[in-house]
Amino acid sequence: PRARLLGWDSREITPAAAGFYIEHPSVLARSYHEANAWRERHGVIVLDDGGEGPPKPVLSFEEAPFPDWAADELRRTGLGSPTPVQAQLWPVAARGRDAVAIAATGSGKTLAYG
Repeated sequence: PRARLLGWDSREITPAAAGFYIEHPSVLARSYHEANAWRERHGVIVLDDGGEGPPKPVLSFEEAPFPDWAADELRRTGLGSPTPVQAQLWPVAARGRDAVAIAATGSGKTLAYG
């Protein structure tokens, strides 16, 4: 069966909020040295855009900028923790910043861009 086309002209679309990121206490406690060491271990290279610098990665779903129900769903799928690309990009996206990720197929890029 064909998908029904939606009449977008008659729908009110709420823009996605950006810049809402509040670091989890564990992320706040992580030093920039620890964050950089994690990036090095996982092959994550972040180029500074001249702004405030990259946010520290989130290393668990609990630290991620999601509501609890979303983290629960991610765990329910059997994922143990964010992939490196997700860990670094989720805080970037939640801050409303632009990002480009180059990573292998199957690395979690699609979910990283949410």
